[in-house]
Amino acid sequence: MRTWLLLSLLLNVVGLIGLVWLTQRLGGINYLRYRLGASQNIGAVYQHRVEQLAQPPLPPAATVMLGNSLTEQGNWSELFGKTVYNRGIGGDVTDHLLERLPPITQAHPRRVYLLIGINDLLFHPPGYVLENYRALLERFRAETLQTEVIVTSLLPVNNTVRRTGIDNAAVRAVNAELPALAAEFGYPFFDLHSSFVDADGKLDGRFTLDGIHLNGEGYATWVEALQRAELL
Repeated sequence: MRTWLLLSLLLNVVGLIGLVWLTQRLGGINYLRYRLGASQNIGAVYQHRVEQLAQPPLPPAATVMLGNSLTEQGNWSELFGKTVYNRGIGGDVTDHLLERLPPITQAHPRRVYLLIGINDLLFHPPGYVLENYRALLERFRAETLQTEVIVTSLLPVNNTVRRTGIDNAAVRAVNAELPALAAEFGYPFFDLHSSFVDADGKLDGRFTLDGIHLNGEGYATWVEALQRAELL
């Protein structure tokens, strides 16, 4: 009986270690929080948005804004003064963007403004984001050669306004590698970060109420930065 008890205890310990390892592999405690949120219908909302954006298909030679909630919440056609197709989805990460890329590349847009990766940093280190970013650019280069992809730096966050769970050091680490990655594929790099960061390295409080998303002044600043960079 004692042997079986010890064996059962050992199996439980091994199982617990395996669960901890798997959780860390997937992104740690933040991943568990994310999955718990997904079970409360976030996953369905995301999939609904994916399907909605695929119908009707993009027209040829479109201008596309592609990314997560920072993109989704922008009124881009009004801001640009011309038709711009918003393909942002709140909560998106690089893995999911790779999965939903075909309807975009198959339309062969003229220009894609790409901003993705901030949500990944809740779960993964900068290197993981950069590996997936490389995979995204490889897909664009292989599937729609005529498309110009504007590789946009990640924005900082402000953990004083609200704790986001994201470290600005990780944001800077991703941004440090993006210019060379963009150049490798022959795409322009757009430094948006410098237009939003304050003296302490955080997202300037003028632009946010929750530490990560942007207010109206923030989106106006985004477009002004594009104009200065001659990327409109």
